[in-house]
Amino acid sequence: MRPERKENGYFSYIEIEKIKPSKLNPRRVLDKSGIEELAASFSEHGMIQPIIVFPQNSKFVIICGERRWRAAKKAKLQEIPAIIHSTPPKDETAISMALIENMHRQDIDLISESSAIRNLIDEYDWSKAKVAHELGVSSGYIRNRVLLSQYSDVLDNFDNGKISFSEAVELASIEDAASRALLLERMEKGEFQNHKAFSAGVGRHKSIKKALKAGLLLDQPLNHSLLQFDTPKLPYCGSACKHYLCLTWEERKHFGLPTKKPGWAEFCTSNDDGCYSKKTAMRQNYLKILKKLKTKRPIPDDGWESMIWFKYRKKMCKTCNHMVDASDFEQIGMKSELGVYAYCIASNSTCYNSRSAAYAEKGIRREKLFKAAKEKRKKKILSQISKSQIFSKKALGAYLTKRECTYLILQYVCYVGGKSRFEEFAKKHSLNKNMPSKFIAQLRYVRNRLIDSITEGKLLEILFIEAASCSAYSSQEIEPLQYNRAKQREIPILI
Repeated sequence: MRPERKENGYFSYIEIEKIKPSKLNPRRVLDKSGIEELAASFSEHGMIQPIIVFPQNSKFVIICGERRWRAAKKAKLQEIPAIIHSTPPKDETAISMALIENMHRQDIDLISESSAIRNLIDEYDWSKAKVAHELGVSSGYIRNRVLLSQYSDVLDNFDNGKISFSEAVELASIEDAASRALLLERMEKGEFQNHKAFSAGVGRHKSIKKALKAGLLLDQPLNHSLLQFDTPKLPYCGSACKHYLCLTWEERKHFGLPTKKPGWAEFCTSNDDGCYSKKTAMRQNYLKILKKLKTKRPIPDDGWESMIWFKYRKKMCKTCNHMVDASDFEQIGMKSELGVYAYCIASNSTCYNSRSAAYAEKGIRREKLFKAAKEKRKKKILSQISKSQIFSKKALGAYLTKRECTYLILQYVCYVGGKSRFEEFAKKHSLNKNMPSKFIAQLRYVRNRLIDSITEGKLLEILFIEAASCSAYSSQEIEPLQYNRAKQREIPILI
C-alpha cells in the first residue's frame, strides 16, 4: 500500500535486489565495522529509516543511504523502506544531497568530502558560497576542503598520513610545486617540530616570494661594507626590524638568488629606501673620517684571551666607541698588521697604555701559573707511575709480555698526544719508513715493528720514558693506564 504522493516523491517498500548504488556517491570509503553493527541492529529491530532512491530502467538508484542498504543486505532483509523520487535528480543535486546526508549521519572521510565539493565547483559550476549555503557550513569550511583536493602531491601526502589536515591546507596555499616539495622535504628532515612551526615556515616562504616578486631581494642586500648599522634614530638591521630578512643558502638556491658565497644572506625588504639610503650615506662619511685619522693603536687578538675582551676597571675594548674593526680600515686601502683584530682611535693614549700594561702583566702571571701547574702534573704522574704495580720489579719480571708492553707504549703515546705525538715517536725510533697511509694501519705497523725488532728490556725502558713524558702534552691529570689482557689486541686511541 502506497501513501499519497507529495511533490516529487513518495514512500514505498522496495525489494533489496532491485536497488543499486550510485556512481555519484561522494563517500569513497565505507566503514566495515559500522556496517556490521548496523546490520546486527537491522536483524533484531528491522530497518526504520528509509533510504532515498530514484527509478532507472527496472532498478532504483540510491541517492542517500548506501550504508543502510549494504547493512540491510548483510542482515538478509528482503525489502527495505525507501522514498522514491519520481524523476531522476540532476547529478549535482544528487551529490549535494548525498553529502548532506553523510555529513549529518556519520563523519565522511575528508578526501571523499573534499573531492565531492570540488566536483560540484569544477564540474557543475557551483560557487563556494552556494556550496556552503546548500551544505549549511561556513565559507572557510568549504575553502579548506577545496584546498585539500587542489594538488595531487598534497592530497597523496595527507592520504598516506605524512601530514595532518591543517598542514595540508597550509601547504596547498602555496601554488608553486617546487616550493611545496621543499617544505615537505624540510618536514621529513624534522625541521618543523609542530604545526605552529610548519605554519611559520609556510608564512616565511610566502613573504620571501612576495619580496622577490617586488625585486627587493636583488636591489637591497645588506652589505656590511656599505651600511652603517648602528645609526641614531634608525632601527638596527636585525630581527627586531620588520623589513629585515635573512635567507639561508638553501633558500637562496631554491629562489634562484646569487649563491657565489655559501651561507646565509641579509636583505632589506622595505619599499621606502629612506632608511637604507641614510645608512649608506653615513657609512661613506664614516669611512672618510677613518681616512683622515693619524692615530691608530693596534689591539691584538690572542684568541679567547684577547685584549678586546680583557676587562680592566669594569670595561672592555669591545664595548668602547673608540674601537674600530681592522676590516673597516681595509676598506679604505690600509692593510692591517698580522694578529691585529682592531684599532684604538682615541685621541688620548692614557687608557690604551694602562690597559696594555695590565694585559701584559696578566699574561706574565698566567704563564707562570701554567708552568707551575705543568711541573706539578709531571711530578704527580711520575709518582703515580712509580707506585703502580705494573712497574714493580716483581711485576715486570712476572707479568708484562712484549705485546703488553707495546700496547701500553702506544696507549701513552696516543692517548694524550694523538696523531702528532705518534708520528714524532715513530720518527724518533726509525719506525716511520714504508708506513701505510691510514692511521689505524700505521698503528698496527708500528706495533708489529716494536714487537719484532726491540728487546724486552728496551721496550720497558721506552714505556717508562713515554709514560713520564706524556704529561708535557696534556693540560689534564693523567692516571696510569691499566693493561687488560682480554683486550690486548685492541688499541683505543683518542686523537
